[in-house]
This record gives sequence, C-alpha cells and structure tokens, in this order.
Amino acid sequence: MSTVANVSAAKPKTGGAIYVADTGKDTAAATKLVMNGTTLQNNTSGARGGALATDTSSTALIINATNCTFYKNTSTTSGGAVCVQNSNCNSTTDPTAVPIVFTGCVFRENSSKTDGGAIDVRTNSCLKIDGITAEGNTATGNGGVVYVTSNNTRLYITGEVSCKNNTAKSGPFS
Repeated sequence: MSTVANVSAAKPKTGGAIYVADTGKDTAAATKLVMNGTTLQNNTSGARGGALATDTSSTALIINATNCTFYKNTSTTSGGAVCVQNSNCNSTTDPTAVPIVFTGCVFRENSSKTDGGAIDVRTNSCLKIDGITAEGNTATGNGGVVYVTSNNTRLYITGEVSCKNNTAKSGPFS
C-alpha cells in the first residue's frame, strides 16, 4: 500500500499528484497506470484532476485502480479527484472492454471549483466505475460525484455504488 499526499501542481492541465500524458506521437504502445490500495490525499491541481489527470490523445491509455482511496483532493477547475480526457476509447461500446476502471475505490471529501466533485470524464474518453463509495464530494457546477461531457464520452457503472452527502448545482451524476 502506498500514499501520495500533499502535492500541489500549479501547471495548467496537470493532476495534483499524477499526470498521465503521451508524447503526442502516434505509437502502438499503450500508456498504463496500475494502482492497488493506493491512497491519494490532500493533493491540489491548479487546473483539473486534484489527484490524477490524463490526456493521451495519440496513444491508448489503460488505468486499473483497485481499492484506492481519493481523500480531500481539490482542483481549481474540473474533477476534484480525477479527470480523464482523450483516453482514445470513444469507440468502446462493451463495458467489459473499457480500459480505464476504478474498482472498489473510495472518493471522500474531494472538491472541484467547476464540475465533477470526485470525477470528470471529458472529451473522447470512457470510464468504468465498479463498486465505488462516494461521500462528501462537492462541485460548484454539475455532478457532485461524476460529471460527463457529451463529446464522444461514455461512463459505465457496474456493481454497487454508494453515494452519501455529495453536493453540486445539479445531481450526483450529470
């Protein structure tokens, strides 16, 4: 088990603790991030994704996060804990084939100055959440738990999702 805490990233488009990006060159190799039992807490982003942000427009992105905790992360724009953008899976229609999966994770007391108190899923991306717990996340805009943009974006929800005391202008999921 590992903990990443108290990291602040002021650079635009970066995650507070982890930023996953590609080189901008087409490549057959996928970018992969695996976290198991990791805690990301008290991280701050000067833009999106308080703990984790992605932008991989020219390579495939694979993220497997299992039993992770995202606690008290903050973004000045979207995705209090996580912001996924350009993950190159917009043609995926099979939920079992989604390459970005958060399983059994806890999202607690994360905040966003705009949309997605816990998670923001943006342009050309897909994400699967499986059996998560979301408590006390806030967004001043939309989606206290998850905000999904409409540009070639998909969200798949499987397993039990427990949501308590999440706040936003409109809905826990929008």
